[in-house]
Amino acid sequence: MRASKICCNVVKLAQALKNSTGITHMYRPLGIFWFAVGVGLLTLQWTMPTMAEYPMMVNRVPLGALALTLSFYNTIRWRMLAARIAAREQEHAEQVKQRFGHGPIDPNFDFSEPPKDTKPK
Repeated sequence: MRASKICCNVVKLAQALKNSTGITHMYRPLGIFWFAVGVGLLTLQWTMPTMAEYPMMVNRVPLGALALTLSFYNTIRWRMLAARIAAREQEHAEQVKQRFGHGPIDPNFDFSEPPKDTKPK
């Protein structure tokens, strides 16, 4: 019962973090989470070396280092996502400018006034 409620809350959080483009911004919160976990595990391992009964290493790599690697990965993904959104917005602005340009009007295609040489019927 409790786990399903947590899953529902995570889904609601993910839906709340979606922006107008439909991209979920979970990289920054995950980066912060893994950074806190990594620093906590490394601090615990270095300040209490007598905790040998708890598995703090995987193949001679500290678990805190793995968590910091995940934090670094999520931070890079978050920055790449921000760059991709900025590029998409710039591309959209260029398309709008190209579509509705503010350049001079070609007199051959100016239909704002009726032609002067036509005779009314």
